[in-house]
Amino acid sequence: GNSKRCPGGLPGTCAFQRDPTSVTCSKCIDGTLAEANGTCVSCTGRHVAIFLTVTTVTVLSLSGLYLTLLKMKLRHPTSLLIVSIALSQMIFIAQKLTVLFRFKIEWEEPFLSVLR
Repeated sequence: GNSKRCPGGLPGTCAFQRDPTSVTCSKCIDGTLAEANGTCVSCTGRHVAIFLTVTTVTVLSLSGLYLTLLKMKLRHPTSLLIVSIALSQMIFIAQKLTVLFRFKIEWEEPFLSVLR
């Protein structure tokens, strides 16, 4: 296990807000998110705000793309297909970035400024 999540000691001893019933304290208790230092922190409005902002921007962008395609007189099923493909690509990129941020990588410039 991870020594930051499971520091040792008596059975059931876990880092702050870690679930002592999970194997090697691998899970956070409900309503919390894992941090790099092994503890878990409460979900804040910031996390929800980021999710809602990204979702809103995505929906507005795809709606704009669809309306642009309609104005270009492309009134056949491929317009909706193009929007669907764009949405699936956005979801794919979001998933890959989520996985990438789970790695403990010490990023250096110019990547560091791009990822912030």
